[in-house]
Amino acid sequence: MEHVRQHAEALAGPDSRAVRARTLARNAARASMQLTNLEQMLGECLARHDEAGVAMVDKLLRSTTARLTALLAELRREEEGPQRSVVVMARTDSVNITGVR
Repeated sequence: MEHVRQHAEALAGPDSRAVRARTLARNAARASMQLTNLEQMLGECLARHDEAGVAMVDKLLRSTTARLTALLAELRREEEGPQRSVVVMARTDSVNITGVR
């Protein structure tokens, strides 16, 4: 619990940008390592002709890849520095919503 408190204080402190960047980099490295491990597991499942295992590991690979992609995008934004907010305004006269079941 102490680690969580210290991390929260660091994120709220004067050096919060650097702390955030380090946290993102650590999490991206962890996700990358998980991908390597999952790829190895996938190879093992394929070698055993374990279809259920392949499906499970494939699902984990997809979610881990998505998480790594999001972390790397966030890290890139963090390194670019502060961004201006952009507001988009539009007007429409009608909206058609169609549902398909």
